[in-house]
This record gives sequence, structure tokens and C-alpha cells, in this order.
Amino acid sequence: MQYVHVKSKNQMAYSLIDTSVREAKLFQYSMRYFSTNGIKTAWIAGFMSFTSDWCYHEGLMQNQEMPQTSQTNLAAPPIISWFLANRGRQILMMGIALLLGGICYFTIDRPLARWADTLSPQTNDAWQLVTRFGLSEWYLVLAGFMLVVYKLITRDEIIAWRCWLIVACIGGSGLVVNLFKWIFGRYRPPMLLSNDQFGFAFFEHGYMVHSFPSGHSATAAALAMLACRFMPRFRWLWLCLGLLIAVSRIFVGAHYASDVIVGWTIGLLFSAMVCRVIRKPQIADGQ
Repeated sequence: MQYVHVKSKNQMAYSLIDTSVREAKLFQYSMRYFSTNGIKTAWIAGFMSFTSDWCYHEGLMQNQEMPQTSQTNLAAPPIISWFLANRGRQILMMGIALLLGGICYFTIDRPLARWADTLSPQTNDAWQLVTRFGLSEWYLVLAGFMLVVYKLITRDEIIAWRCWLIVACIGGSGLVVNLFKWIFGRYRPPMLLSNDQFGFAFFEHGYMVHSFPSGHSATAAALAMLACRFMPRFRWLWLCLGLLIAVSRIFVGAHYASDVIVGWTIGLLFSAMVCRVIRKPQIADGQ
């Protein structure tokens, strides 16, 4: 099935198979950003690597991490820890997220998307800065590189374990989200604004029909869970920052509120499962 909508003879056709005008502008902006900010990205990667190594050797992460024998406490804020305590509550959490997503679908998704489109360019630029922290590629590439270094070269099992958690949580939740994106094929907000298209095109492929659920929100939830696991002292801060990244997807016009709610929940539940499965290595005293 091919979706092509022509508004007039002098206007450009919008196609879900190719690339929309807004998508092309977003891609061009992204390419320009990463090509002109390579040095900045390298500094960020180096700083994150140094911080991880410093925190380990100073004992900040090591002393704050939860005991490995705890099966239910993942160092998350109390309300989230309650939902993650067992499988029944996790199913309840997913059910609540789907219910809230359904309510948003029929009530606030469309008006909120139209309101976000009226934000000033300065406000949009600020939210664009926030939303970049939800790009999974940053964390996957850096954590994958550090995993190889600390596992095969320096033989530091603790940092290698952390890197493996990052790759598994963010990469795994991303795969789940991408599968659902392909199944549901939901139109993104730009299709509502340009062609008044709102709903689903099941099993369709293309950026403009991959709105549900939000991948950035899943990444933000995974990051929040990992930060709580490594540095639980600041668990509420990590939760707020993760929610801020997720909400930014609405304000930049990339997702609906229901996409964000379900994407965040998937990232949270998947990361909690991974944190329980991938156990912290036991290091003998004196090593």
C-alpha cells in the first residue's frame, strides 16, 4: 500500500514511502550537527569514560550499588520499585501504561501535538537540545567500546559489567520498541499537521509511520534505571531527568503523549529485567 497525498499541483507530494519535507529537514539538521560537532562528541565520550573509571576507583558506585542478593530492590524510587517487585505488578504497570496511552489517544494527543507546533523557535531549540540525550547510539557506541577495553584489555570486571548492562538495557529495549513500531505503524505528528492523518498503518515501514512507541523515551527510562542502579543516592534526580528527556519528544513534534508513556514503560520494565538477569561479578578480596 502506498500513501501519497497531494494538496495542490504546485505543492510537494507527501509520501510515507520516501521522506517527508519535515523529515528531510530533520535529517539534514542531524547530519550538520554531527559533522560539525565531532570534537564536542569526542570530549563528551572521553569525559564519560573518565567519570566512570573515577567513580569506580573512588568507590562511589561500588559502595552505593544494591546487594546482589536483592531480587526486588533495584534502587529505583519507591513507587517504581513497588511496581517492579514481581511479575504481577509489572503486568499491572504495563496495563496502566496502555490504559493511560489509550486515554491520551482519544483525548489529548491531537490537541497537544498542535499546541507543540506553535512553540517559538527558541523554545523548540531548547527542547531539541534536551531530546538529543535520548539518542541511543551515543550510549551504545561508547559503552560497546568501553566493554571491549575493560573486558579484554584492562580486565576490569566491574566496569565491563556496567558497560554490558548499558548495552543490554538500551539496545534490548530499543529492539523491542522497533518491533512494535513496525507492527503498529502509527503516523507521527507531522502527518497530522500536514495531512490530518491520525492513527495506524499496520506493518508499514518508514520514519513517518514509526511513532508508537517512542524509542527515545525507552532509552531515557533505561538510562534512569541504570543510573539508579549505579548511583541510587540521586535516584529522584535520575528519574526526573529521564522523564524530561521523554517529554521532550512531545515538544519537538516527534511523538504523541501516548507514544511517550508506553515507550517509557517498556524501557523501564525491560531494563529492570536485564538488571536482575545480568548479575554483578564477584571479585575476590585484594583484586
